Amino acid sequence: MGKRTKHLVSVAFFMALLISFLAPSIQVQANESATEYAVQSGDCLYKIAKNQLGSGSRWTEIFELNKDIIKDPALIFVGQNLKLPGAASVTTVVTADTSNEAAAAGQTNPDEQKEADKYAQMLYDAAQKAEPAVTAVLKSMESDKAHLEGLDYRLKSVESTSRKILSDANDAEISIEESAKAIKDSLRYTFVIDDSDYVEMTKKIMDALISNGNTVLNFKNFWTNTSNPYQGINIQLKDKTGVVFELQLHTPTSYNTKVFESHQYYEIARSETATEEEKAEANKKMEELFKRVPVPEGVENLSY
Repeated sequence: MGKRTKHLVSVAFFMALLISFLAPSIQVQANESATEYAVQSGDCLYKIAKNQLGSGSRWTEIFELNKDIIKDPALIFVGQNLKLPGAASVTTVVTADTSNEAAAAGQTNPDEQKEADKYAQMLYDAAQKAEPAVTAVLKSMESDKAHLEGLDYRLKSVESTSRKILSDANDAEISIEESAKAIKDSLRYTFVIDDSDYVEMTKKIMDALISNGNTVLNFKNFWTNTSNPYQGINIQLKDKTGVVFELQLHTPTSYNTKVFESHQYYEIARSETATEEEKAEANKKMEELFKRVPVPEGVENLSY
């Protein structure tokens, strides 16, 4: 073997060794024929689309293909098998679990995941116990001017809550326990109220809830908040048993904008895999959409 050949072999061997040393846990797989994907912990439709199809914006295609099992694009569950549209892409797959590489790849520490799951289950159990009484009170307030929407999703899933606990703990650099204590929407409801009756019905609903023994913890009137594009009122209340639940009050237009028009951009804005540029563009789109929502007359006077 000549000197040049030996040199090339040595270089090739060195490069292969270097790559295996720097990235022992990474394996690249082609996804050209991928037609199905099992949801993993920490996934959202945007993240799956970006990793499996090469573009997060294609999450809507996955949603359309799986409407038989996905009713709300914000609610997917570990273990669900989702159909994927055909596309060529490259996916990074972790094949070994070493702490440094796992952290660099954005994986969750198993102990933290277990702790988050524990708190998420505790929150779910408490919400599930309080739910019948809270739901009955709110349903008694319905009328031809105000009705509840999305009751099927009043209980936030354990998987979704666990994901939020982990994400918030990481973002705020706090403990899993502290993050779990800050969760206020394990039980959540939405009233949609006609524009002309919005202020009057909001007052009636709030007065009835307080009279029924609920305590207002936080009342956020986003209609008057110029620093946030979202339009609506979000309220955190504590029932007689101490369980905290969330109530959102929308007009038909603000509800439609939140649930249908802006949701795809919300998924991008909260995604761990979206770039800062993608998040900025998503926030810009949401701001444009909510600016079109008519503001109910007199809403600036609502506060509790």
